[in-house]
Amino acid sequence: MPKYVMITLVSGERIPNLTPIFQEGAPEYQKIYFLHTNKFGESFAPTEKVLKSRKPNLITEYYAEPVDNADWEKTREVASKLIRKIRQEYAPDKPVIVCNWTPGTKPMALGLVEAAREHGCPTVYVDTERNRLIDPHDIYSGSTLEKVLQVQLSVREYLEVQGLKIRESEYKEPNPRWVQAAAKIFETIATPSATEPDSRNIYYGKAGSFFNVVNVNKARHEKHKKDDKKSKCIDCNVLSVSYEAIRAATLADELMSFGIVEQVIPNKVTGQVKIVLPSTKELHYLQGPWLEYYVYGKLKERFAPGNLPGIDSRVAHSVPFDWPPQRAGQTDVKNELDVVFTSGTQLLLMSCKIGGAYLQGVEESSNLDPLYELQAISQKTGLFNKKALVICQPLDKLKPNFKDRANVLGIKLLGLQELADIANAV
Repeated sequence: MPKYVMITLVSGERIPNLTPIFQEGAPEYQKIYFLHTNKFGESFAPTEKVLKSRKPNLITEYYAEPVDNADWEKTREVASKLIRKIRQEYAPDKPVIVCNWTPGTKPMALGLVEAAREHGCPTVYVDTERNRLIDPHDIYSGSTLEKVLQVQLSVREYLEVQGLKIRESEYKEPNPRWVQAAAKIFETIATPSATEPDSRNIYYGKAGSFFNVVNVNKARHEKHKKDDKKSKCIDCNVLSVSYEAIRAATLADELMSFGIVEQVIPNKVTGQVKIVLPSTKELHYLQGPWLEYYVYGKLKERFAPGNLPGIDSRVAHSVPFDWPPQRAGQTDVKNELDVVFTSGTQLLLMSCKIGGAYLQGVEESSNLDPLYELQAISQKTGLFNKKALVICQPLDKLKPNFKDRANVLGIKLLGLQELADIANAV
């Protein structure tokens, strides 16, 4: 049984260093050498961590002599030295030395391929865009020299290999009852109104009046916190809604079974109904985050059933993470991902919004544009990610220039129609 060793180039994109090791049908590599430039060097520790999480017996080593990202001959020279070193270490055995030329610059790739050709070593290339592993020497099991990529990364593996730090102490699995309640909310609001709603109404459905009151209460609660008038918060989880409006939606009654609503107290004399929520947490949930729970629930049901924690599976909700400082003296930048979904070695970042200044007829605001917020996070999560902005509105209600900006930034817009079958939409 031959012994397998891999030589791989190193660059800022780390996914191609994982793929040939994790690929289904891959040989069992004993050791992997990183050929790196001075720029990256020891910053590749996150890649080692993820590799060893699946392959605890895999030995990893940085080759001492760096290569030059602009000099293919230097890379060929260094790679040739390393190939000879490996053969001496394993003598009298003849190890199979596989050269992964995917990462790195074109000159680096050319240098490694030339060294492999001169020494009779097989090569491998990961074509993520076409979802193929190019294996011209047929090292991996399969009937063709181009194998379909068969690697499924978890959310944790994808984020950690990019050097992002998940704030474990703050991560919580979504409340299952809130996930179920979110499906009921969407079912209710997705039913169109008989007449065209006012453009300021952020929900297009029979529950519009109810949610408008929720939003008013949320704004009042936030003002109380800002003004430090906690005594006024005692009623911030009590809503007063038109009895006819809430009876038409029947939503509050249904939400009682999920623990979102504590009491529904009708008063037919005044024509009002008092809705008591357990706390202001439920008020906040109804004001918008329920949409994240809905999207998460539908994706998990389809792609990641079972009890595995979200960050260790393919679908996760509200993932808090930091990206490391770029310069000395800077601190970690805190961020949170609404919903994330991995498909093979790619990551889908999803930001969920119920409405905003990007709707037609709504004035511009100073709030951060969700497109550029999503774009900024995307730039920190590697090349192999996709972006989607989920909006609980018909897409034809969006401002044309907003849709144009989304198209330029490569952000997919998913609206009310797509939400009805979100698992297929992604």
